[in-house]
Amino acid sequence: MLIFVEHHPLQTEEQRKAEELGKDEITVFSSLSEPIFKLFSGERMVDLLKKMGLKEDEMIENDMISSAIQSAQKKIALKTIISGSARSQADWILNAGLNEQSM
Repeated sequence: MLIFVEHHPLQTEEQRKAEELGKDEITVFSSLSEPIFKLFSGERMVDLLKKMGLKEDEMIENDMISSAIQSAQKKIALKTIISGSARSQADWILNAGLNEQSM
């Protein structure tokens, strides 16, 4: 099993990397503090999960969250003209000039 610890801001890049590695599917362990969540008011989701009793080190798997990430990646793709490389998701988003107001 291949595990990523952070989503690429573009879903097409995640798919390309999976194909390059010969994988049909990749698992991504995301943190709700990832920059991609912050772009799309992820703090509201964090607040909701805390109210529901989710502990900071607790893992969840939910189609709603996966769909939200894919939707965010699609919105980013629509706003991004050039995809460059970066050391992290945060750097990539910064280099692309994206912020909550632009989304």
